[in-house]
Amino acid sequence: MIPTPNQTALILPKIDVQKFNINGWNIIFTPKKSSLMSIRCLLQGGALSEQEGLAHLRDRALQQLMELNSELPMLSGEIEIITSHQYSHICYDGLCDELEDFLKTINHLCSNSPELNTVLNDCLEQISSELRSTNDWPQNILSAVFREHFTNLKWGIPGRHSTINQYTSDDLFKSWNHHYHNPSGTLIITGDLKTNDIQKLLKILPQSKPKACEAHLYRLRKEQYFIEMDLEQTHLLMATPIPGINTPHFDAWRVATEILSGDIDGKIPQKLRVNSGLTYDLSAFILEGTQNSVLMLTSSVSQFKQAFEIINTTLQQAHLDLSQTDINKALLHLKIEQIEARISCSDICDHIEQQWTLNQSIPPEFTDTDTHLAPNLVHQIMGQISSADWLCIAVGSKIHIPESFKTIDKPSSFD
Repeated sequence: MIPTPNQTALILPKIDVQKFNINGWNIIFTPKKSSLMSIRCLLQGGALSEQEGLAHLRDRALQQLMELNSELPMLSGEIEIITSHQYSHICYDGLCDELEDFLKTINHLCSNSPELNTVLNDCLEQISSELRSTNDWPQNILSAVFREHFTNLKWGIPGRHSTINQYTSDDLFKSWNHHYHNPSGTLIITGDLKTNDIQKLLKILPQSKPKACEAHLYRLRKEQYFIEMDLEQTHLLMATPIPGINTPHFDAWRVATEILSGDIDGKIPQKLRVNSGLTYDLSAFILEGTQNSVLMLTSSVSQFKQAFEIINTTLQQAHLDLSQTDINKALLHLKIEQIEARISCSDICDHIEQQWTLNQSIPPEFTDTDTHLAPNLVHQIMGQISSADWLCIAVGSKIHIPESFKTIDKPSSFD
């Protein structure tokens, strides 16, 4: 007789998230037993409508200056710099005993006038080289069209060749002063460190001055656009507006998204991949915002007309045949993701960073151990998805595109 396995509920490990303020900086500290630590330094400034490409150029210059500056401490880990959502993210993963050296680096960046002219030309050449290949990839084209036509997101994008090459070291210096000499900063730290020791070390940070963020705006309507490229498959992006994360029971939207696309047995993969064999690549995700968000679906498909019809039909029938098993399975997948987000210092930092840049809050699942959703809430959300109007952008061969799609030019980084 085969013994019945013991089934135990998945329990989310508790996360001790401490939040305090030093010199105007928001400090978010999560103690975790590990020889490594992770730090995310978020410097806020500028605006979504800042001049195109300037933030990207500034942070490229920052990276080079950090590598060339012999006055800065040597760190065993790697520093990565990313610009997005009105924040410059300086990410560091390294040894716990290097916290003081990292803080000295941040203090140096915020307290010294850099010789930007020494790296400007090299940065311009690097970015120009990258721009030449930007529009060779369908996914980049979809993102560029979506960003340019349907959002106000200019912050942190590489820009166009003509725009980038108009900037001078004076432009860069003014931008640097705005961001680093008057920082509005948040430090997210995870590692085997003591709160008292951290608080003592953080006193070297320069004074931080809070700045307000602009709201992301999306201009989504039921429209269909097509960019012609000689490709074997058609790449598509679909988007529809949904409420923001501050909406009560927003977790129901996450569950609904998981039901639509999760794993191989999600509603859309089941119809599109398993039953029809039209794709190996499909994902649905939410661009989360405080007041409004966007539910997005991306895929690369063969026989686009047939695939597009299957996707639309599946979306329109999303509220049908929805069982408690579907909901439980989606909740389980989401809980597994939450557990995985607690495994390493880097995962914890990344998760906190993502939530903080949205609405300056701690991820609710770090303080609330379980998600409780009434089944009727998920049914209601699936009903809203069934009746939603979707924007669709497709890139591929014209012979596969329905006549309802409006042809637009391929975006170019060179003008």
